[in-house]
Amino acid sequence: MDRDPFQALQWPRIPTARPDPFSEEERDDILAQFKTKVPSYFPFLHTLFWTGMRPSEALALRWEDIELKHGFLSISKSRYLGTENSPKTPGSEREIRLLPGVVEVLRAIKPLHVAIDEHVFKNQDGEPVNFHTWRGGLWYRALRATGIRERKPYATR
Repeated sequence: MDRDPFQALQWPRIPTARPDPFSEEERDDILAQFKTKVPSYFPFLHTLFWTGMRPSEALALRWEDIELKHGFLSISKSRYLGTENSPKTPGSEREIRLLPGVVEVLRAIKPLHVAIDEHVFKNQDGEPVNFHTWRGGLWYRALRATGIRERKPYATR
């Protein structure tokens, strides 16, 4: 072949869904639901709402990525289906300045003796959070309990 057979193809543009974020009231109701019903997942959700991180980025966070004293964290990887890779795009590698409330929540869950490569957000068995189990078992249940229209956790951004 002397030319690329796909060169002349016109690929259709795939429409993307418009962002559908939660309102402040919905955010507060969701956080209150998690804080009272499943407090072990409250820090994960609080961090998602107040940093703008993608869920996959938060799941990949390790204590070495967080600097609580100076109030920032570094995004350098993402976790999806139990595997860690680079973030979604090269521009997704970034530092996020943490609000004081996020620093307080993260400081409260940081073990006294922790390995720096240990995941920040864990399930009740001490393992890294399985996003699909969490989403299917807790996230949508919390939305129904609060009467909030169902949206993916990505809408916390």
